[in-house]
Amino acid sequence: MRTFLLSIEVHLEKPMELVSEEGMEKAKLAGFVQELGVRAEDEAAAKALVRAEVEAADLGPAQKTELIFIEIDEIESDGAQLSEAERPEATSRSRPGEAPPVEPGVYRRSGRSFYSEE
Repeated sequence: MRTFLLSIEVHLEKPMELVSEEGMEKAKLAGFVQELGVRAEDEAAAKALVRAEVEAADLGPAQKTELIFIEIDEIESDGAQLSEAERPEATSRSRPGEAPPVEPGVYRRSGRSFYSEE
């Protein structure tokens, strides 16, 4: 099993409206970037897990997306190449000080950084 850190960009077919508490439109969100930590047999399997993760995301009714893999890095299984913020302790599937899980899957998700059309 190998450990990967993938940086992705997701373009939304239908922009999501960001509105203020008063109901005023503030922006139309066209997509987002995100980083995911993945355990998989190989790079193709890691990409498949990320595709499934994006498809399962609640991005609005009948939303279609375009997924772009910006960067794919294989990392040491003990997390030695990760910065402090990227280490597995920031995940819900691992405990502080532990290496990524042994089983395949997405074990780390950064927040989504949305961007607007403008």
